Formats: sequence, C-alpha cells, structure tokens
Amino acid sequence: MKGAEENKMRARRSSALRLGVDCPDCDRMRWSALIRIAAFACLVLACVPPSVSAQIRTSFEEADQLTQGGDELSVPRPTRLEVLLLETRRDPRIDPVVGNFIDARVRFALSEAGWEALSKSDARALLRADRVSDGASMGPLRRLIVREEIALVIVPIVYASQGKYVVELWIARGDVDGVVAAQVASEAATLGPAIDVLLEAKLPSVLEFDRQAARNAAEQAEEDERLLADAYRSARTRSASPKRTHWAAISLSAGSAIGPAITRDRFSIHMLRTRLELRPRDRLGLGLIMGYANLPGQGGRAHNLPILGEINYRVPIAGVERFSVPIRFAMGYLPFNGPIMRTSVGLHVDLPKDWEIGFDLLSPTVFRSPSRLHFAFDLAFEVTRRFGRVAP
Repeated sequence: MKGAEENKMRARRSSALRLGVDCPDCDRMRWSALIRIAAFACLVLACVPPSVSAQIRTSFEEADQLTQGGDELSVPRPTRLEVLLLETRRDPRIDPVVGNFIDARVRFALSEAGWEALSKSDARALLRADRVSDGASMGPLRRLIVREEIALVIVPIVYASQGKYVVELWIARGDVDGVVAAQVASEAATLGPAIDVLLEAKLPSVLEFDRQAARNAAEQAEEDERLLADAYRSARTRSASPKRTHWAAISLSAGSAIGPAITRDRFSIHMLRTRLELRPRDRLGLGLIMGYANLPGQGGRAHNLPILGEINYRVPIAGVERFSVPIRFAMGYLPFNGPIMRTSVGLHVDLPKDWEIGFDLLSPTVFRSPSRLHFAFDLAFEVTRRFGRVAP
C-alpha cells in the first residue's frame, strides 16, 4: 500500500511540473537540484590546478577585451631583417672611443627601426668565410649580402675636419642596386643626435624592403657563381690544344739571318734546313736538324752543313685550336767552325690533311767561327708533313 501511494505522489508531481501548477514538493525538488549542480561545479573548480585557472582567466580577459572593441588591436610587427654593420673605419688620429660610440649609436638606431645588426664576431666570421676584407669597397660587400641573403650592409667612416667630427654612412641594400652615401659634420657634444638625424634621413624602412627582389637577386648571384664555376671547370678539364694526332713529322724550312758580329762587322746567313721530329707528347717534340748554310768566309761566301738537336714545346692559344706558339731550343755543331746554339719563338698553324705551316719570328742564334763569336737574328718559314697517325 505504501509503495502504491508513493507512485501516485510522483505521478501527481510530474503532472504538476508539466502543467506548471504550483506544488510545494516541486519547488523543493528544483532547489535541491540547483544546489547539487552548484556543489558539483565548486568541486570541479577546486580540483583545477592554479596554472590552468590563470590561463582560463587570462583567456576570458583577452576575449572580453576583443569583444569590447577593435580600436585597441595592435599592428603586427614585421620580422626583423639582418644588417651587416662593419666596424667604424676611422682616421688613425681619431680616438678608438669615438668609433665605438658611433658603432653603438648606429646599432641602437637599427634596433629601434626594426633591423637586427649582426654581432661583431658574427660579422668578422662572415667576412672571413667569404674572403672579404674589412676595408673592402661597397661592390664586394653588396655581392656578399646578396649571396648570404642579408638585407643591408652599412659602413660608417669617421675623420676630423676643421675641429669637427665628420661621419659618413655608406649603405647598400640587398633588394636594389646602388649605394647610398650620406655625411654629417658635428662637434663632440652633438655627435649622437647628428648621427640619429643622418640615419633617420637615409636608413630605409623595414616595410620598404622587397624580400622577393632580394631572393631573386640571391638566386641570380647563385646562378652566376654556378656558371662561373662550370666555365672554370670546363677550362681546367678541356683537352690540351694542340692535341697530338701523329707521332712524327718532317719539316722543310728556309730562312735568313743578319746581325753584327762581336767584332762589329756585319754579315748575313742564308739557310735551308730539314727537321725530323718525334712527338712523344701532345705539345712536346724532339727533333734532328740537318741543312745547308751559306756563310760569310775569308774569300767571300762559304758553304756548310750544320747539324743540330732540338727540343720544342708548343703553347696553345686559348680558344683557338689550330694555332699554337712553338718555343724551340737547339744546339749543334757547324763543321770546321765550332758550336752553334739557336732559340726561336714563332707561330704554328695546323692545316687539314696532315699538313702544318710555321714561322720563326724571334730567333736569336749564336755560333763560333775560327776567329770570332757571331750573334744574329733570323726569320724562317717552314712546311711540315705529319705521319704516323695516333689512334684517338
């Protein structure tokens, strides 16, 4: 019976809640539920760590500030760009303290303007790594900052003139070509404000710097360096010119020599020579020279058959495959007279079908006769036929 009565009571309460009828027991149930929910919330908040509570409180405060109005939102600051600031170049008569003062003043102004100057140690290391001296001109310095993707390079200079300090600032940017230079003269008491005014007038804004242009310049510099390295590597690995195509050659040459003797009388020599040459290397040749020489004699002209051994080396002309400069040295004997020595430098041209022509343009020759020592210069023209082709 008791259970049935309780069920009837619950049914009446549910009907009263749905119909909105006043019921003392219903009000008591509502308040009991609210008290339970509040107690559970307090228990949860008590279990939350203090740091989390502070973060939640801060988030609510920031959200409240944002909802109150957008006028108080801060402007986003741009990322700081690096600046290569070199040590102040000063006249030897200027106290080092002045250079340090200018450096500190410029660094502070850069920081206030949103730039980030490299430290002195980092700047020195960068210059050392790229093999750029502290006293380099602005051209190499700008190429350095473009290659290293640094925004600016600033070179301060200080010297004295008419009792005042003269400060020069040289500024180069990585995004545009050209150099900006500015100068100010000031007394010691106003040197700091004068530097500030100079920087305010000539230092570009961080917002003006074109990052894309700087990246393009860096890519172009990298491409130029790659092309230069490829060209240098190609020049180093290029096959020797002239390239040996035959292991031997035979030449016929004709020439004349004229010059004063040591005894001050003049003479002339006319020669026909044949040279048999072996070519063990691309540019090296070993030869045996035999020929006819018409010489001055006691009773007029004399005839002779000189014999010489020769070594020659052909120096290639850059970019011209068929031309070379032969350097020759020969020593031998002139029968019935004495030793003979000849050195020559000329021009050599390779022709198709195993033929060559050459000119001896500077050929000092020394030989001994029974009575005196002779010195002469001769000019010669030769035709050469190669044989004994070497397999490529």
